[in-house]
Amino acid sequence: MQLRYADSEAKGHVTPLLAVGVLQDTEAPEGALAELDEALGGAVARTLSSGDMRGRLKDESLLYGVGGGPDRVLLLGVGDGEKVDLETVRRFAARAVRVAERLGLATVSISLDGLGDSGADGFAQAAAEGAALAAWRFRELKTSEEDDVDVSAVEILGGAELSPAESVHAGAVIAAGENLARTLQSRPGNVATPRHLAKEASRMGKEVGLEVTVFDEDRLLEEGMHAILAVSIGSEQEARLIIMEHNGGAEDEAPLVLVGKGLTFDAGGISIKPAAGMEEMKFDMSGGAAVIGAMKAIAELGVKANVVGIVPSSENLPSGTAVKPGDVIDTLGGKTVEVINTDAEG
Repeated sequence: MQLRYADSEAKGHVTPLLAVGVLQDTEAPEGALAELDEALGGAVARTLSSGDMRGRLKDESLLYGVGGGPDRVLLLGVGDGEKVDLETVRRFAARAVRVAERLGLATVSISLDGLGDSGADGFAQAAAEGAALAAWRFRELKTSEEDDVDVSAVEILGGAELSPAESVHAGAVIAAGENLARTLQSRPGNVATPRHLAKEASRMGKEVGLEVTVFDEDRLLEEGMHAILAVSIGSEQEARLIIMEHNGGAEDEAPLVLVGKGLTFDAGGISIKPAAGMEEMKFDMSGGAAVIGAMKAIAELGVKANVVGIVPSSENLPSGTAVKPGDVIDTLGGKTVEVINTDAEG
């Protein structure tokens, strides 16, 4: 998706769809709404006076332009002006994307004017995040419908932040990291194996400048990481330990360490889980996916700190070689552990 800040006025902004927020109990158009009302021949004022748009959350009215500006103006209620916060702005932007999808439009513009304190720090970033998160779809393994139209370009305009363009960029980067995590989560267990997670982390790290180290099973055994190996011993999929390093701070500065569970499928081992809902156990690597996505954003934003992301990744399945209840395993920390329940691998 292309996300950018547009330094232009709402009334003259040429776009297929312009979304504008309306505060609760707004009786007459003011500011950007008044300018749009003039451009639309009083359509905004008529909509407000009709009672169709009261500014309540989820209120929605679509107006059509008369040339020289937006083709369509989408009024979206954002609720009480004193309660408008970053999450309100994210949801406002996401709703704009949803309407654009419904209308079959690939481009949407989102105005921050009319959101109460539109200059509040973080509003441009929040709008970018909400739009990018809403536009994400997992379609890798689905047959595409011919009439599917994805929103591929979003413009943010209005507001009074000191550096709105930088804020929009930050929001786009953070959302891209989140969407990478969502994509990894959504891939099935026969695709998103420990090897696959390691490969994706290495590929991403090369793109954004992270130092990535992957321990295979030989290295795990050499290091004495028997607990990770015990989890995957019943599976044909080998375990991996993924280490991602971002060196943005001083050389002697202690790093912030993020650790995410990367269990790519968790059947529970010999202590097997109930069959109902087991397909959702592909999501047991969501912590690991979140760390991989976070490290992508950290690197792209050039965070001024040393950060290490660690993802121990394995697959927990029952087989003739699986660890059994009552088994005792060694750990890297030097303690032995008696396994009572093989579904307690976390």
